[in-house]
Amino acid sequence: MWIFLLWILFPGGWAVKGPKQVMVNQGSSLVLSCSYEAGYELYSKFWCRRGFLGFCTSCVVQTNGSEETVTQDRMSIKDNHASQSFTVTLDRVTLEDAGWYSCGVKRKVFSLKHSTKVMVSQGKARLEAKQGGVLELITWERGSQRGIIGAVKVEIGTLQAPRCAGGCPSAHLDEGWRRLHRAEPLPCSLQHLCFHEPLGLSSLSQ
Repeated sequence: MWIFLLWILFPGGWAVKGPKQVMVNQGSSLVLSCSYEAGYELYSKFWCRRGFLGFCTSCVVQTNGSEETVTQDRMSIKDNHASQSFTVTLDRVTLEDAGWYSCGVKRKVFSLKHSTKVMVSQGKARLEAKQGGVLELITWERGSQRGIIGAVKVEIGTLQAPRCAGGCPSAHLDEGWRRLHRAEPLPCSLQHLCFHEPLGLSSLSQ
C-alpha cells in the first residue's frame, strides 16, 4: 500500500533524474537539465510548477516529442535524444519564481517526474550603467532590513580588479570585500566602488 502511494506521489523518481535544488540570482536566467531512461526519446518532455500532491499547477512548457526548442513567455525547453536529456531555461528570474518544480516525461496515464527546488537569491542585482559597462550591486542584509552598500563597475569585455586609492595596498582588497559583506566600513576607498552609505533600490532606479 505504501509503495503504491509513494509511486502515485513521486512517479518516475528513478526514470527521470535532475538536480534536487538549484540557486539562481534574481534577474538572471535559470538553466537546468533533466535526464531520462532510454526508450522515452520520442515522448513529450515538460517543466511545470509543482502544486498539491505534486500535480502541475502553472508555468508549463512542453515539447512535442521532437528536438525542436519550444518557448513560452520566459520559459523554453529543448530535448536532446542522443544524450537522453532535456534543458529548461527560465529567463529574468523573479523572487516569485522560487518554489518546487517538476521536470518530466509526459505519458497517457502517469507522467514520469522529478522534483527540483528552485531558490532565488536577491544578494546581487545587475543594472546597466548610464555611461557604459555594468554595475554589479553589493548588498547588505540584517534581519528584515536590506540595502545597497556599493557597486562595482565592470567594463564590457574586461574585468578589472578594483585598486585602493590613497596609497592603500591592493592586498587589503580581500579584507575590503569581507567588510562589505558584513556591512562594515572599508579600510580605504576602492577605485570602482561607491559605498558612501547604504542606498535603497528606489534611490538607484531614479
